[in-house]
Amino acid sequence: MKKATLIVVALAALFLSNCKKNTTTDAGTPVQDEKAALADEASSPKTLLMLQNVKSLGNQDLKRLAYQLLSTHEKYFVWIDNMKTATKYNTAQQALITELTNYITPELLGSKPTDAVNAFRDQWLAKAKLVFSFDQIRAIAYQLYPDKDHVVVNDANLTTNTFGGGVDDGGSLPNCQCYTGYYYSYSCGWSQVCPVDKYHGDCQNPTTNGCGFAWTSPCDNVCYLPGSDPSTQSAQ
Repeated sequence: MKKATLIVVALAALFLSNCKKNTTTDAGTPVQDEKAALADEASSPKTLLMLQNVKSLGNQDLKRLAYQLLSTHEKYFVWIDNMKTATKYNTAQQALITELTNYITPELLGSKPTDAVNAFRDQWLAKAKLVFSFDQIRAIAYQLYPDKDHVVVNDANLTTNTFGGGVDDGGSLPNCQCYTGYYYSYSCGWSQVCPVDKYHGDCQNPTTNGCGFAWTSPCDNVCYLPGSDPSTQSAQ
């Protein structure tokens, strides 16, 4: 637990030092052209450094921890960058990426999903499944920079996205990885499921968000292979 705490403290120092909170002019008046202001902020040295810091983290658990420390604008920049660079797109795929990035806003990422957001997600997924693979959809809207994941020395306590990885302090369940409020979770791997009727709330370290579509939903359950029982799993 001490190691995990030290990692969280280090992440806080790293990301809060780069935080840019305001969306107003120096005079304190609202920014009239929000999109132009976002574009300027997106290309600022602070934002570019923040994006690089997120990419450099070793796995999705570390990125999820860091994500909690970001402002809504920084979360927006991370997702837009992730969506645009997750893979190489053909014309049909690019049209859906454009539709998605046009819909995502800092405000959307800073609040619980509404019925309207869920409706957009469902219609977007219906179209995305026709032109993207499962792994591509997952990399675009359910993970952050998965192609940058790598093994980092001394982060075993947080490498918990699959059973058999390190489990914090010898517990029998990994950290929460998926959201049970949706019938299917791209937070889990292709052969895994996020059950709605088992193990709910029994995973370690549930988070307020960091799962589901663009990580706007809470992580409150664990991914597991059908036929296996997470409660019998232990650290390998």
